[in-house]
Amino acid sequence: MAELAAFLVGCAERGVPYKCTAGLHNAVRHTDPETGAEHHGFLNVLLAAAAGSDRRAVEEILAERSGIVLSGAVISLTAPQIASLRGLFTSFGTCSVAEPLADLADLGLLRPPPLEDR
Repeated sequence: MAELAAFLVGCAERGVPYKCTAGLHNAVRHTDPETGAEHHGFLNVLLAAAAGSDRRAVEEILAERSGIVLSGAVISLTAPQIASLRGLFTSFGTCSVAEPLADLADLGLLRPPPLEDR
């Protein structure tokens, strides 16, 4: 986690955009019950980007394991924060489209389209 925090802070300090290319299948940081491996969450990384170059805040956000806390923070982002983080965290790769969408829906961050659009 410290390595990722250092990378994110370094990018923020230099204004260097980045893409996370693999492994962000889920929204929230977690430990894989089968392997014991730690996995970063894409919402953790997104919110860490919004924290900019504040190393302590970036580390705290990357460590957060509560979907409720992270979804509340996402909803609270301001337009300037969103613009800033979009300039840094450009995208992420995942092997599944369904997993990230399911996590966002479970956290209440996705709404179904209006009936007329279905």
